[in-house]
Amino acid sequence: MLGETVFPMTEVEYRERLRSALAEPSTLVFVDTNVLAFPYRLFEGARKELLEWFEDLANTERLWVPAWAANEYFTRSSASNLREYLPTLDLPSVITQLERQLEFARLSVNDSNTIAGLEEAIAKLTGLKTTMRIKKQRVELSEIHTAIQKAFGERVLTSDISSLCERVGAVAAQRMQHRLPPGFKDAGKEVNAYGDLILWREIIEFCRGLEPKPTKTLLITNDQKRDWSYAPTYRLRTPGSDRIEDNERPSLHLTDPRLVREFQAGIGSEDASFEVASIGDVVAALSDGDPTRFRLLATALQILSLYSGAPAPVAANGPGDGDPNASPAGDAPLPVPNAAEPLQCEPSQPPVEPQPVAPEPDALAIGDAARADGQYQPADHEEGARRVLIGLRSHNWHAQNPVVGSILSLPTEQTSIDSWFVIGRNVYQAACGNAFRAIAFLERLSDQLHHLSNSAADALVSGMAFEVYFGSDGSFRGSDFKVDYLSYLQPMVQARPVVRRFLNVALQPHLEAIAVPPWEVREFAFSVTCVKEANTPGWNVTSLAFAGKAVFQGAEAVIGGKEADISQLLQRRYAIPATSVVLNFDPAESRAGWHWIPSSSQMAAARELFHGG
Repeated sequence: MLGETVFPMTEVEYRERLRSALAEPSTLVFVDTNVLAFPYRLFEGARKELLEWFEDLANTERLWVPAWAANEYFTRSSASNLREYLPTLDLPSVITQLERQLEFARLSVNDSNTIAGLEEAIAKLTGLKTTMRIKKQRVELSEIHTAIQKAFGERVLTSDISSLCERVGAVAAQRMQHRLPPGFKDAGKEVNAYGDLILWREIIEFCRGLEPKPTKTLLITNDQKRDWSYAPTYRLRTPGSDRIEDNERPSLHLTDPRLVREFQAGIGSEDASFEVASIGDVVAALSDGDPTRFRLLATALQILSLYSGAPAPVAANGPGDGDPNASPAGDAPLPVPNAAEPLQCEPSQPPVEPQPVAPEPDALAIGDAARADGQYQPADHEEGARRVLIGLRSHNWHAQNPVVGSILSLPTEQTSIDSWFVIGRNVYQAACGNAFRAIAFLERLSDQLHHLSNSAADALVSGMAFEVYFGSDGSFRGSDFKVDYLSYLQPMVQARPVVRRFLNVALQPHLEAIAVPPWEVREFAFSVTCVKEANTPGWNVTSLAFAGKAVFQGAEAVIGGKEADISQLLQRRYAIPATSVVLNFDPAESRAGWHWIPSSSQMAAARELFHGG
């Protein structure tokens, strides 16, 4: 009950614990009003990823929307105020600032490419301003509302709001006078000062009526509620040690222990847990567990955080947290429209299919410490490389994104080949963890390499590709390859002979364990046979085969997924680039459905499927 000054775990451990709780079938998940409004802040692709996840929770009957939260959302929607949930971007001010920088550059910069680049950026932003104005005029709020209704509509509690208000009103003033959470910091508000307390009592009363009593209950909100949770001053730096660091960027919050105790007493269970988590923390945890599924959502959260200074774009006293008719505070910018589409790597010229490379001595001479990069440290004089690796290894988007931009500024002559190799590995790791600037770096990899010497570029690309196949101790992964951005690397591997020779030597003992080496481009067509069983959601995958050979051998269906999940399972198991996997469904209409597929542990070896073993 006395609280903590040190958050009792690291940031990574916290996200792992939160992800575990979200995956636990017995965890009940409640959402605040501002979470219902949050999809309006997202571009289409990110919104789709978020709402599909909530739909999965709803389908397993773990998601609940308090009637009070639905009431606040309805108050805004019925007053035609939903447009105020949309983010804004002050592009005219951005363009004006760039134009001033351009005039200054004309006076002081002799590099014509720099001037041309600024002119091009201004022209693109001017065009984007027009596009976004048209887009805002045409935004179909009803479409977003319909998607929200689809995800949450059937999960609204049937609580008697009027009775709730009466019961809360009888005790609210006394609670606020004694500064009891939640809601006492809203005491000065003229409208809806008791909203948080009403929502809190509704959650308790609902859980009290359940049998058996819930063991884990989580409230997701779009802000760190000021009197629901608190941020200890420090947190652990390393797991299980007494080393601590400042609890910031981002700060991790603990639920107010008074609320936990009141929840346990209120529902009549000493074993019950209650926790409050922000949508930013939830997305980070989900992204850690399944980066591909939540890539666009993670990107959107990072962009919103970058410009709003917090994981959530709605301020603590914004709409959905207090007066539902209040104007939104602190509007965050809208991510660029094309961010809704998956990033694609399009080389300037089609790659030429290379001839196989015979094993040769390792031209890059990468040391053992760099191959097992978990223990690698740059030399004392490589301060820039050291700072970059500290940021990339942080597992923290706030630390990873800024250092990506400094990679091209590293002094080539003072940065060793081993350091470039390890930086390449860690940029790829950060991209696989959904750090959006690392993803952008890979997306434009061909252009980025022009800023480096050939030896540095070869080492950087080799490190990225090495990360696909080899773990942090330098050993071959064997399965679960990190293929998320292998399609981006292939053109670079093909175009750089030194990289091809290095990878050929490294992979030579393991070629039968993967479907295709990264210097080859092939298509892999799999047949997927499905059966629709009565009274069963989705389709049962009865056969998944390549060239008549079964991928799964005698395994029962245990994992649910869509077409993309089946493709991803094959990519990661056999190290196949995403662009090389083709799925042919029978019947054809099963392609768009939900599928029950066998466990990945029962998949045939690559040697058996692709190499005639």
